[in-house]
Amino acid sequence: MTRILALSALLAAAAALPAQEFERPGDTRVVRAYFDDPLVAARAVMSLDALESEYEKGYIVLRATEEDIETARRAGMRIVETDDYDSVALPAEPPTEAVPGTIAGFPCYRTVEKTYASARAIADRHPTLAKWRPVGRSWKMVQNAAEGYDLMVLRLTNEATTGPKPILLVTTAIHAREYTTAELGLRFAEYLVDSYETDADARWLLDHQEVHLLLQANPDGRKRAEEGVLWRKNHNTNYCSAYVPGVDLNRNFDFQWSVAGTSADQCSEVYPGPSAASEPETKAIQTYMARLFPDVRGPHHFDAAPADDSAL
Repeated sequence: MTRILALSALLAAAAALPAQEFERPGDTRVVRAYFDDPLVAARAVMSLDALESEYEKGYIVLRATEEDIETARRAGMRIVETDDYDSVALPAEPPTEAVPGTIAGFPCYRTVEKTYASARAIADRHPTLAKWRPVGRSWKMVQNAAEGYDLMVLRLTNEATTGPKPILLVTTAIHAREYTTAELGLRFAEYLVDSYETDADARWLLDHQEVHLLLQANPDGRKRAEEGVLWRKNHNTNYCSAYVPGVDLNRNFDFQWSVAGTSADQCSEVYPGPSAASEPETKAIQTYMARLFPDVRGPHHFDAAPADDSAL
């Protein structure tokens, strides 16, 4: 616990530092960070730029600045350089071979457009179980309606069963280069509706729950990643326009904005934006969440919700 608190404090202190040249992504390197306490590693994964988590082997893989490395060391982690992590190397050219509708080099993962088309098809085939609707706009679409994307939610429930239902909201692909989450969410949706007539669990979930899936929380950034670039942030070119534009949406929410694990450097992968919820994607998610889950807690961050809260 002492090391976890130490890591939290160190990350908070790092967030307060002014922008420095070593925060540039080009000055990062890939390292293995070995740990004795898995809780320390879990905290690091949330706060640093973790590429891979090998908990059973006792290490995580970080793409880290010198500041990140020093933070991890002071928290008790042992740093080992690695030169065999091929997947983090940017390709000289974007990959060209691709199965239609999938990401080049990753045929298991659908593109933004194919994800949207597949979700729309679910709603078209199962109108009593699924609705596909916009909840906001991406940064590029806010700038120009002919570019960018609507943020879309796939809502799943059996409309024929009435009454208050517990709600599950899942947001995926908020970090653009993390391909797996959007595909997992979409396959979960396909499983539920396709198995409704034959699987008792799927039927129960859709009869008595609501499932809301925001499958592409960062579609502008995802399109950059689909071009073969290790893109993480959104595509707001007001920040670090000549290098790696954007804001880390995962660190842009109102709740404890810029408390820890962020950088004031606009070119950093963990730049939280100029203010809380500055990005249209973040605002859309927060607004939608507030509609689904009215805040009935007390005034403090860690006040519990009442036992009869429908979100529990």
